[in-house]
Amino acid sequence: MQDLWFALRLLRTRPGFTLAAVIPLAAAIACATAVLTLVDAVLYRPLGVKNPASLVAIYGYSRSKAAYLSDSWPEFRDVSALSGVVDSATAYVRITVNADLGGGSERLAAELVSGGYFGTVGVAPVLGRALGPEDDRPDAAPALLVSYRLWSSRFQRSRAALGATMRIGDAAFSIAGVMPEGYTGTLLDWGAAPQLWIPMAYLERLAPGFASIDYRNRADVRWAMMTARLKHGTAVQSAQAALDVLEAQRRTSNPAAYRDHRLVALPSEQARFFPAYRDAAVRFLSLLAAVSAAVLLIACFNLVNLLAARVAAREKETTTRLALGASRGRIFRQFLIESLVLTGCAVMLGLPPAIQVTRWLAGFPQFLSISLNLNLSPDSRALLWSAGASLLAGVLIGMACALRAGRTDLVSGLNNAQARAGGRWGIGVRDLLVAVQVACAMLVLISAVMLARSLRNLEGARPGYNTRDVLLATVDIGSTRRTPAEIGQFYRALLADLRLSGPAALISEALPANTRFTRQVTPQGSAAAVEAEGNVVSDGFFAVARMPIEAGREFTAGDDGQSLSVVILNHSAATLFWPGENAVGRSIRIAGEGAARVVAGVVADAQYHPLASSPIPYFFLPLGQSPRSQMTIYVHRARPLELAATIERAVHRLDRTAPVFGVRTLEEQVASGFAQVRLAALSTSAVGLLGTVLALVGVFAMTAWRVAQQRRDIAIRIALGADHGHVVAAFAAKGFAIGGAGALAGAAMAVWTSGFLRSSIRGVAPPDAAVFVGAAVLLLALVLAASVIPARRISGIDPAGLLRVQ
Repeated sequence: MQDLWFALRLLRTRPGFTLAAVIPLAAAIACATAVLTLVDAVLYRPLGVKNPASLVAIYGYSRSKAAYLSDSWPEFRDVSALSGVVDSATAYVRITVNADLGGGSERLAAELVSGGYFGTVGVAPVLGRALGPEDDRPDAAPALLVSYRLWSSRFQRSRAALGATMRIGDAAFSIAGVMPEGYTGTLLDWGAAPQLWIPMAYLERLAPGFASIDYRNRADVRWAMMTARLKHGTAVQSAQAALDVLEAQRRTSNPAAYRDHRLVALPSEQARFFPAYRDAAVRFLSLLAAVSAAVLLIACFNLVNLLAARVAAREKETTTRLALGASRGRIFRQFLIESLVLTGCAVMLGLPPAIQVTRWLAGFPQFLSISLNLNLSPDSRALLWSAGASLLAGVLIGMACALRAGRTDLVSGLNNAQARAGGRWGIGVRDLLVAVQVACAMLVLISAVMLARSLRNLEGARPGYNTRDVLLATVDIGSTRRTPAEIGQFYRALLADLRLSGPAALISEALPANTRFTRQVTPQGSAAAVEAEGNVVSDGFFAVARMPIEAGREFTAGDDGQSLSVVILNHSAATLFWPGENAVGRSIRIAGEGAARVVAGVVADAQYHPLASSPIPYFFLPLGQSPRSQMTIYVHRARPLELAATIERAVHRLDRTAPVFGVRTLEEQVASGFAQVRLAALSTSAVGLLGTVLALVGVFAMTAWRVAQQRRDIAIRIALGADHGHVVAAFAAKGFAIGGAGALAGAAMAVWTSGFLRSSIRGVAPPDAAVFVGAAVLLLALVLAASVIPARRISGIDPAGLLRVQ
């Protein structure tokens, strides 16, 4: 305890040293803890299910496309029958529904689950009962479960919620139970977090599109996700072997459907989101972890340098204590405690900001290029791990410095406490640590410049349509059964009302879209089908969006179900289908449609997806001929957010139950596509700035320490006639050489890491010489200044006075 109070008193008397040691380390701990929390939430945090080690997710897999797929209902039945390895299995699908609790319709995400879902997954409601096989029948009383979040917000956690009625479409469901707090399903992606769990028997009533396909018997209609619980002691490899046998049998009976297909079993910890996204997510998280590790490493080296200088400065004090009878163990313990006190203060200061940094990270939409339902609240495991790792680093740093202090030579220390100009800590190790600091700073600085330039290029790119003063709002009228003609009538009336306030149009998926509507298209005069993407728009859309028509015309109100089927192609599609020819008047056949469509016009290419690097074949269908229950309103007007209330009133005049959601400006929609690049640029810029400052502090402290340690030698050289300028230049050159070596090493590492950056983040431009030269010149200029400023103290040395004291 006495050593602790002595350490606290000593650090309090030297606030400059204490702040220089604690603040950078606290900032590094905050950064590392936030990233650790994010990595834990994405990859490791428990999903709230029973015995997750025995759960496996089962996906389809296309050998020719090397792509994971959803599962078909026949596959679910067959997997459920694998009684030798599977204890139980469940299928589920996530959709959005328009739910009415009596206060108007709202859009909620729902999981439709087979009867064995809750028993297989191993999750029980905190209130009420779970759904069982008896609820998954067409003649069963409609029942559902609500999320803890919905129960809290709409029912104030009242038990009266049990038995309450919720109307979805034409069905009135009774609330049977409440799911545990924080449970959002076994998949973190696939749209918004589910708020409702509904029996699979209601799929056709809530998603009318399924009524037109034989989804329960067709093996080629893959629409569901599947999770299975293995029998006790069964390994994943055994389950995979059973699936391979099953696939071989099905391939024999149905070669067309299963020639290119197999089922794959993945452990639950590897299937927290769709497997195709895992590698990209892990690479981006690895990038953030590397950035946080770099700043933590720089901060630790900064602490090592400061403590090493402190040990050297207190050498006379240490030798005096040894001469008065203090043991070397006591000296070792004292310096170790001082290091732990500094680290402990940094941990206490760093953990609260880590929570704010985590919330800042959560504010970036789709920063992993996919939408994840993450719980980024502070987690005790992440906080304890970060605090423990920081304290362990403090122990190691303290031990290194304490061992150096404990080896102080008593006789030489008492005779001349400042005689040693270097030793291992003066010329070798400290210089190496400073060089590593500068190298890390250089590496992060170049990465930050690369990302900042890429972000600037992305934001400055022209998407091919107007993005200013445009408001988007999505409407879904799918909760009430309407014929295609009635859907068209609803949207025609809505457009007529909205156009009283200014230019307005409708589009199925607002550009740049995160989803893809892909079809096989066969152009006139060719037997080969081409894969192209498409969208559905209303009449007048291209004029409102300011997308120039290159040939032909755009859609009109007359392009309805009674007129000739038409389509508008983009420039890339028209050029691909009929090179060097006029596409207008020709026809294409779209897979799944009966009649061919005549090309009415050709529109200029545009950016259809975030971070799209090159134009793709794209087609547009008229809303009057391809009605969709869900459409996005596209309104152009100055101060567009003021139109939000007008849009909602216009929709509810036509249908009180239709929800209006996703209100945002088009600029926000475009910016959300750059979220990953923006997050990486901001985080690396912040770390690069901090790392550069710490590296300069290291160079400054090293040069200042060397000047202080060699004051006697400097005085002798000056007394013998050495020029002050030459001595200053010698010390500055030493610091500049060490910093320059570190900068060159960092630039060399940046050449390799630039490839990792480009593979981890879409949209990052390749580096060029200007980036490396600019970063190197900036950092070397700062290193030179950090070396010269402390070296100039030599000019204030009085050789006669100093030697007389010595």
